[in-house]
Amino acid sequence: MVPTPTPQDIDMTDTALNAKENTRLTFSQFQATGIDTDDLRQVQPDNYPLEHYTDPMPARTYAGDFGLYINRDPDGTFSVDIGRFSKDGSLEACEIELYAFYVSECVSDDVRAALQDAAPESTYHPRLPDTEESLYELLTAWCVLHGVKPMSADELIHEDVTDEQRAWLNDFIRRWDAVLLADKEAKECESSDSVAAGPWHVDADLEATFAVCGRTETVYEITNATHDETLCYATAEHARRIVACMNACAGIDTATLESGSPVRLIAAINRKG
Repeated sequence: MVPTPTPQDIDMTDTALNAKENTRLTFSQFQATGIDTDDLRQVQPDNYPLEHYTDPMPARTYAGDFGLYINRDPDGTFSVDIGRFSKDGSLEACEIELYAFYVSECVSDDVRAALQDAAPESTYHPRLPDTEESLYELLTAWCVLHGVKPMSADELIHEDVTDEQRAWLNDFIRRWDAVLLADKEAKECESSDSVAAGPWHVDADLEATFAVCGRTETVYEITNATHDETLCYATAEHARRIVACMNACAGIDTATLESGSPVRLIAAINRKG
């Protein structure tokens, strides 16, 4: 079931809904606030007093009074410094990193999750895997950002929303279902000790080239006899060994193998024979 944000999860006060525009900018809106300056010292004198910074500081500032800027280097390139993090490159590449900082530090708490989710992938703030908790937080923030009544995504999709909003809701439902399915499969794996029927074998016909530990090696797909399950991909020697172990241990439960007890293993092998 798709989660439903509850009223207490969303601050519906006029103050929250009418927060300063520069605390909830999308990436494109953030880019549009950019203003070039020949000397950052003149724009931000409190941060860069002339007595301490003797050389002009060409820059491009963003989002009003937050003190956010990108350096405009003499060679025509750009750079951004955020604490110990730095990035050189194109203007857009630097804007992506600066925006990630802006969202994490300057954006209103009630919409942060929605803006982070919509932001371009950045090094400063890497995207994390979806969880039920993160998706619930995302939907709550999305409702605030778009000014819609808090309800589940599968209900909202039938409300008076725009085509773009409906497309987002459809994608959200897909992501929510994927998380639930992954959780279900993980629980089934934990509660079951079954392994697909063998014998397993190395399928050399499906070889492909991958970079493994910095070297380019041939990687083989390991499948069971009916080709209905792929165990993993491995280099040739590793593939042979994995398959040999799988076949040799067929009929012995995993708990016995994990015990490492010679007596139990011998008894299991005798029962198997």
